[in-house]
Amino acid sequence: MRDRPDADHRSLAAFPVESVLVVAPTFATIAVGQSIQLQTNAPDSLRSQLQWFSQVPTIATVSQTGVVTGGTPGTTIVTVRLSSDTLNSAAATIQVVR
Repeated sequence: MRDRPDADHRSLAAFPVESVLVVAPTFATIAVGQSIQLQTNAPDSLRSQLQWFSQVPTIATVSQTGVVTGGTPGTTIVTVRLSSDTLNSAAATIQVVR
């Protein structure tokens, strides 16, 4: 496995596709009703295999394209994984504020 760049994951397009799934940003604060797009390093050929989950959907929901929307104030974990490799996952902490 190649070494990864520093933890600054703002531009995942330049990342080489490795065996480990990465999500960016890994932490975000959004307001109730606000949305943010999470990104992964998965190649286009695997995008249809991405599965997104919110640990607490009342705090924040996530679409199957990685759009997270704030519901109620609190903190939750949003996880993405490949359907073909469910052990390969990445997570982002989402804080929702008023």
